[in-house]
Amino acid sequence: MVVLVNPQDEVLGLMEKQQAHINGLLHRAFSVFYLMKMAKCFCKNCSAEKYHSPHQWTNAVCSHPRIEETYLEGANRRLNEELGIEAELSENFILSIKLMLEAGFGSTSSTMFLQELTIQTSI
Repeated sequence: MVVLVNPQDEVLGLMEKQQAHINGLLHRAFSVFYLMKMAKCFCKNCSAEKYHSPHQWTNAVCSHPRIEETYLEGANRRLNEELGIEAELSENFILSIKLMLEAGFGSTSSTMFLQELTIQTSI
Protein backbone atom coordinates (compact mmCIF):
# COMPACT_ATOMS: atom_id res chain seq x y z
CA MET A 1 0.00 0.00 0.00
CA VAL A 2 1.12 3.55 -0.72
CA VAL A 3 -0.10 6.77 0.84
CA LEU A 4 -2.00 8.90 -1.69
CA VAL A 5 -1.57 12.65 -1.18
CA ASN A 6 -2.56 15.98 -2.67
CA PRO A 7 0.08 18.50 -3.91
CA GLN A 8 0.44 19.81 -0.32
CA ASP A 9 1.36 16.28 0.89
CA GLU A 10 -1.93 15.91 2.79
CA VAL A 11 -3.13 12.30 3.07
CA LEU A 12 -6.05 11.32 0.82
CA GLY A 13 -6.04 7.57 1.37
CA LEU A 14 -4.26 4.32 0.59
CA MET A 15 -3.91 2.26 -2.57
CA GLU A 16 -1.99 -0.79 -3.72
CA LYS A 17 1.42 0.36 -4.99
CA GLN A 18 1.14 -1.14 -8.46
CA GLN A 19 -2.34 0.32 -8.97
CA ALA A 20 -1.17 3.79 -7.92
CA HIS A 21 1.74 3.50 -10.36
CA ILE A 22 -0.52 2.32 -13.21
CA ASN A 23 -3.01 5.13 -12.56
CA GLY A 24 -0.27 7.76 -12.16
CA LEU A 25 -1.63 8.93 -8.79
CA LEU A 26 0.34 11.26 -6.52
CA HIS A 27 1.73 9.30 -3.58
CA ARG A 28 4.51 9.47 -1.01
CA ALA A 29 7.91 8.02 -1.84
CA PHE A 30 11.50 8.49 -0.74
CA SER A 31 14.90 8.06 -2.28
CA VAL A 32 18.11 7.50 -0.30
CA PHE A 33 21.52 8.35 -1.68
CA TYR A 34 24.55 6.85 0.09
CA LEU A 35 27.39 9.33 -0.46
CA MET A 36 30.96 8.38 0.37
CA LYS A 37 34.31 10.13 0.40
CA MET A 38 35.99 10.84 -2.91
CA ALA A 39 32.62 11.83 -4.47
CA LYS A 40 31.41 8.22 -4.63
CA CYS A 41 27.74 7.30 -4.54
CA PHE A 42 26.61 3.75 -3.70
CA CYS A 43 24.46 2.23 -6.45
CA LYS A 44 22.78 -1.15 -6.80
CA ASN A 45 21.36 -3.19 -9.65
CA CYS A 46 17.61 -3.84 -9.36
CA SER A 47 16.38 -7.40 -9.35
CA ALA A 48 15.14 -8.98 -12.57
CA GLU A 49 11.90 -9.77 -10.70
CA LYS A 50 10.94 -6.12 -10.13
CA TYR A 51 7.83 -5.21 -12.12
CA HIS A 52 9.39 -1.89 -13.12
CA SER A 53 13.00 -0.96 -13.80
CA PRO A 54 14.43 -4.52 -13.70
CA HIS A 55 18.21 -4.70 -14.15
CA GLN A 56 18.46 -0.89 -13.76
CA TRP A 57 21.18 0.75 -11.67
CA THR A 58 19.67 2.88 -8.91
CA ASN A 59 20.62 4.77 -5.79
CA ALA A 60 20.81 2.96 -2.41
CA VAL A 61 17.09 2.76 -1.57
CA CYS A 62 13.80 3.94 -3.09
CA SER A 63 10.50 3.04 -1.48
CA HIS A 64 7.31 4.35 0.11
CA PRO A 65 6.62 5.25 3.76
CA ARG A 66 3.80 3.43 5.49
CA ILE A 67 0.74 5.40 6.58
CA GLU A 68 2.01 5.79 10.16
CA GLU A 69 5.62 6.54 9.19
CA THR A 70 7.43 9.77 8.45
CA TYR A 71 9.66 9.85 5.39
CA LEU A 72 12.72 9.46 7.63
CA GLU A 73 11.25 6.50 9.53
CA GLY A 74 10.36 4.73 6.29
CA ALA A 75 13.78 5.43 4.79
CA ASN A 76 15.55 4.09 7.88
CA ARG A 77 13.34 0.97 7.87
CA ARG A 78 14.01 0.20 4.19
CA LEU A 79 17.72 1.01 4.43
CA ASN A 80 18.01 -1.58 7.18
CA GLU A 81 15.78 -4.14 5.40
CA GLU A 82 17.50 -3.85 2.03
CA LEU A 83 21.13 -3.19 2.96
CA GLY A 84 21.41 -3.95 6.70
CA ILE A 85 22.55 -0.37 7.33
CA GLU A 86 21.61 1.78 10.32
CA ALA A 87 22.62 5.37 9.70
CA GLU A 88 21.70 8.94 10.48
CA LEU A 89 19.86 10.29 7.46
CA SER A 90 19.56 13.94 6.55
CA GLU A 91 16.65 15.40 4.60
CA ASN A 92 17.77 17.28 1.54
CA PHE A 93 14.72 18.34 -0.42
CA ILE A 94 11.14 17.50 -1.27
CA LEU A 95 9.77 17.57 -4.77
CA SER A 96 6.86 16.35 -6.78
CA ILE A 97 7.84 14.39 -9.87
CA LYS A 98 6.16 12.45 -12.64
CA LEU A 99 8.03 9.41 -13.92
CA MET A 100 7.50 7.22 -16.92
CA LEU A 101 8.13 3.65 -15.86
CA GLU A 102 8.72 0.73 -18.18
CA ALA A 103 6.83 -2.10 -16.53
CA GLY A 104 5.83 -5.68 -17.21
CA PHE A 105 2.35 -4.37 -18.00
CA GLY A 106 3.68 -1.79 -20.47
CA SER A 107 4.67 1.83 -20.00
CA THR A 108 2.99 3.73 -17.21
CA SER A 109 3.44 7.04 -15.49
CA SER A 110 3.63 7.54 -11.77
CA THR A 111 3.40 10.80 -9.86
CA MET A 112 5.22 10.85 -6.54
CA PHE A 113 5.73 13.29 -3.73
CA LEU A 114 9.38 12.41 -3.29
CA GLN A 115 11.51 13.02 -0.22
CA GLU A 116 15.23 12.87 -1.00
CA LEU A 117 17.45 11.73 1.88
CA THR A 118 21.21 11.32 2.11
CA ILE A 119 23.69 9.37 4.21
CA GLN A 120 27.14 10.93 4.47
CA THR A 121 29.89 8.50 5.45
CA SER A 122 33.66 8.49 5.82
CA ILE A 123 34.07 5.20 3.92
